[in-house]
Amino acid sequence: MSYIGLDHVVSVELGPGEDLSAITAELVFPAVVKPREGVASEDVLLVRDLDELQAQVERIRERRGDAALVIEEYLSGELHTYETLGDGHTLQHFGSWRTTLGDPPYFTETSRDWVPALPEEVEQSLLAQIKALGVGLGACHTEFVVDGGRARIIEVNYRLIGDTMDLICSELLGVDIFAAVIRLHLGEPLPDGLPRPAELGRQARIHYVTADREGTLHESPAELSADLPGGVRLGHRRLRDPGVSAPLHGTNRDYLSVVHALGPSVESVRTAVEDFIGSSRWSVGA
Repeated sequence: MSYIGLDHVVSVELGPGEDLSAITAELVFPAVVKPREGVASEDVLLVRDLDELQAQVERIRERRGDAALVIEEYLSGELHTYETLGDGHTLQHFGSWRTTLGDPPYFTETSRDWVPALPEEVEQSLLAQIKALGVGLGACHTEFVVDGGRARIIEVNYRLIGDTMDLICSELLGVDIFAAVIRLHLGEPLPDGLPRPAELGRQARIHYVTADREGTLHESPAELSADLPGGVRLGHRRLRDPGVSAPLHGTNRDYLSVVHALGPSVESVRTAVEDFIGSSRWSVGA
């Protein structure tokens, strides 16, 4: 989006079979290397210098052959999402999440916390960028970092947020988000009464229990949906069943379960999630 002065992110494509020496002068470090066409952060890796980049390019090509790769400037800062619905005329924000990642060089999302309102400067910066991209109809899921009081976009996805977060958004808002998206694509306007996140008076936390080794899942707590004291609702959903074996991917394919809580305060939902995880057991082994 540098052509309209909103931001500039260095991004260089490495074609199939192309040597890094052809693009070295254009690179900045740290950087992120990833397939040009890919999903779920698979083979998306942080590299700190040219030697690390060369090593990761070779590993990715061993798995993917001569796939085109993209090497982008690493954007530092707090990682957030921004969820919108639009009818082609009006765009409404219906939720944001602050995302915590696991250890580098991977970008596995480990938890998310509901953010009812972003700083006005950050939100205005973000809105200017997504509107410049033409976002306006249906659902849109944007990932960005907050850097020095401004939003810097990582990616824009013309869909609802995934990894069960769409279901949790519907539960949190008390609105069938899926039905709303269908109606928008049928030409209906934005629904009346879609809650404004800052007016909900509710908080939410999501934690992904992630395998730290390859092997078979031998033990996992039962699925759960329960109302706890203090107005907290706790949920646990298995994402891998006991008896299933899998390698370690460094992506969300390593998720074993998702635990979430909705409630009146940040402390209440965080405590509910941590207590459940602390009293439960997941076992992966040979």
